[in-house]
Amino acid sequence: HGRPWISRRVAAGRGARFTRVAFGGTVLALGDSFTFGHGVNFEDSFVGQLARTEPDLHFVNTALPGYGPVQYRQILERELSGNAQDVRLLLVGTFLGNDFHDCIWNKDLPVNEGVLGDPGGLRSTIKRRSHLYRLLAKAYHLLVPNRDEDVEGSRQIYAKSEWQAGGGLHEAAAIYEREFARMAELARKSGVPMLVVVVPTRETLQARREPPEHPTVDYELPLTFATEQLRSLGFAFVDMTPVFAEHPTEQLYFAYDGHLTQLGNDLVRQAVSTRIRELVAPAGAR
Repeated sequence: HGRPWISRRVAAGRGARFTRVAFGGTVLALGDSFTFGHGVNFEDSFVGQLARTEPDLHFVNTALPGYGPVQYRQILERELSGNAQDVRLLLVGTFLGNDFHDCIWNKDLPVNEGVLGDPGGLRSTIKRRSHLYRLLAKAYHLLVPNRDEDVEGSRQIYAKSEWQAGGGLHEAAAIYEREFARMAELARKSGVPMLVVVVPTRETLQARREPPEHPTVDYELPLTFATEQLRSLGFAFVDMTPVFAEHPTEQLYFAYDGHLTQLGNDLVRQAVSTRIRELVAPAGAR
């Protein structure tokens, strides 16, 4: 249909079954594993749900685990190149638990047999091919439900000193702001509206129920910084924090790896559906 960028993405990932021509145009989704829908079937991810419930729109999900704001902007540059006339809306997910660190972490990861970050070798082979390993891993996840691969990093985003000059997140915050500013400029030049979905961390939600006593810890810091930046750039955004706060946190995030459950994805879809319809509506219908 004259849209090679769609055929590339369909061949590559999660939007493969939604290849119909849509009268309302294309919604381009950008993000990391949360927008990708890690841990749930594509149909249960919020992008997959939107593809079912918004039949006049064609959803192209370019999100991948491990991506960060730099990659969101790079993908956006590629996809808008010569194809902006097909795009009616940019839908960007930002998970505040790692999007700041993703701005400074090394992204030159190995790829082995299509698996990002897989170094290969005997251990990798066992993990990918052994049913016994998967059975034992499942049992381990049930016995040890909470995992934090980067305890220091997760604590860092709530420490006030880390956001100040000289702190570990000072550079990350500057890059986060720069990349979203670049995306804002790309969107404006292409005449395409942009909607950002802000996904808070479990710790932020839990702290709202039981405020921490330590004065150097502020679980609102990532949320405050992100929403202030998005507001200053003129982005439309949906902050999921108030919606998520109405539900038990353990029902929204998987205990083991912290990604959104089906309920979490359901809530995101419900929250953004109305905004999407408002942003893609013809000018005379708004």
